[in-house]
Amino acid sequence: AYFANCPPSTEITLSSFTAVPGNSVTLNWVTETEKDTAGFNILRADKKKGVYEQINEALIPSEGSTTQGASYEFVDNDVRNGKKYFYKLEDIDMNETSTLHGPVKVKVKKK
Repeated sequence: AYFANCPPSTEITLSSFTAVPGNSVTLNWVTETEKDTAGFNILRADKKKGVYEQINEALIPSEGSTTQGASYEFVDNDVRNGKKYFYKLEDIDMNETSTLHGPVKVKVKKK
């Protein structure tokens, strides 16, 4: 078989990716498996089809394996009350191939 123009994808099984608002935004994701995964980046934008920018300073290291996944959490403290944000999760494998997941939308409601 020949597959033209098919971008390579990473080999993780993502079971959830959520954003919980509060005084900050807490992003949680759970993987079932992670094959050759180097780690993850969190990308944020003001609009669903806007420009997404990486907000984590360093790659969030992979903690899963080919036989088991892992649970992750990232807190975005750089948010404003009443503002909507869109987040994408980027997983990167050992060959630097990346796959995007999301977006998830959240509206910040500071207490």
